[in-house]
Amino acid sequence: MSKSLSERQLRAGFGIIIGGLVALAAAFYAMQNSGALPGGQISVIKLAWLGCAILFWYLLPGLLLMDARMPPAARRACTILLLSMLVRGAVELFMMYVTDNWHPWMGIGHDIFMIMLMSVVTIPLFREPDRLYAGFLAVATTMFIPETGFAWYMLTYATDPGATVYFVSGDPRHGGIMIVTAVCVTALVVYLVLFSKHWLYGQTKR
Repeated sequence: MSKSLSERQLRAGFGIIIGGLVALAAAFYAMQNSGALPGGQISVIKLAWLGCAILFWYLLPGLLLMDARMPPAARRACTILLLSMLVRGAVELFMMYVTDNWHPWMGIGHDIFMIMLMSVVTIPLFREPDRLYAGFLAVATTMFIPETGFAWYMLTYATDPGATVYFVSGDPRHGGIMIVTAVCVTALVVYLVLFSKHWLYGQTKR
């Protein structure tokens, strides 16, 4: 995390993580919907949200920490986000695919914790002249709000008794939540384009 990359390297890294994420998402979609993995079917739009979560909570924070221009306070907040999500990811994957005892309420509890924690470390960043990184962290924090709602929806409407369900399928009865998810994904994609343009192709000194 301490290594700094040049702007050119950051651009290359950004392209690599986006391309790699798309490829991995396609592979995961094929495996999950083939029945090779537990958890049930996943819809395309829910896969897109999962991809956004991985990008904003893991991949981009890791790349941002290699940007020497990031102010110390923003760096600390980004480190907190990444470390907390790495711990969650390791525990969650183990419980989902090894012990098979993960429950949506665990994710909801961590989501609420992250909203409070990241709000405390992110809001003060908006007092600084450079608000680019503060804006990213605010967006990443805000994502925990719909994530909490999505987990509650899955727990309430998409879980079948006696079945292991980790995702919402493309069943037409889930049309409403799919529209909400699509709006969230679209907003994140638009923000990502604007953020990456400023971050990777803006002025070196902000």
